[in-house]
Amino acid sequence: MSEQSLGEKLKELREQQGLSHEQLYAKTKILTKYIEAIEDGRWDLLPGQAYLRPFVKSMADALGADYSEFAQLIEKTSPVKPVVVIEEVKPKQGGFDYRWVAVVVFILLIALIVFIFRPLGGSKETETTAPPVVSAELNHRLEERAYSSNLDLEHKPIKNDKIHRIELTALDSVWLLLTVEDDTLYAGMLYQNQKIIKEAPKQFDLLLGRSNCVDIIYDGVGLDRNGILLNKKRLRFAEIDLNEIPGSGEVNEGQ
Repeated sequence: MSEQSLGEKLKELREQQGLSHEQLYAKTKILTKYIEAIEDGRWDLLPGQAYLRPFVKSMADALGADYSEFAQLIEKTSPVKPVVVIEEVKPKQGGFDYRWVAVVVFILLIALIVFIFRPLGGSKETETTAPPVVSAELNHRLEERAYSSNLDLEHKPIKNDKIHRIELTALDSVWLLLTVEDDTLYAGMLYQNQKIIKEAPKQFDLLLGRSNCVDIIYDGVGLDRNGILLNKKRLRFAEIDLNEIPGSGEVNEGQ
């Protein structure tokens, strides 16, 4: 027996007694839409399958019928479940995948950024062959590793006529390389107002990334930036005669 037989039998009993849906509602307090749903076999319209048995029992009692007969019918039948059709969405054959466009655009954007910010190699105002600007901490590490054990006299200066002393103060950030023969005393950036003092038993050789941006005191004599230092990017101190420098004067060691 199908589930519809249950509803038809309840409907038949109701009509035999001349009761309308509203009158049966008055006896059972079951909403008329649920009475109609049970009579039509639409159990899926009930507020829940748990309500089916109490609703049928109330209707059977109100119609003077034996509920056990309806209970057997409920056991033999299954509620009507709404059929949900799920359409599988398949990718279109031969369709264009726009994700590749996004990947290509991203790669081109990265390449453009690299091209814009890369160093310019053909400029006339090249700052010699200076290495790229690195952090002050890295410069400091490079500087420490570049010192020779014989020339690292900064902390224990030797007061001797044969020791040369140089004091460099940056007026603006500049890359420089300070050497004594094959020994490197300083290599890297010297930032604005930063000062270094070095001593060595031989003459210095100074290479600057750009000119007129460093104050130099050499063996106690301040070098004139508008004279000997003008537009100079390399200074060989062995070739400098301090006595013949116009406009330069001795500077006290405490200055």
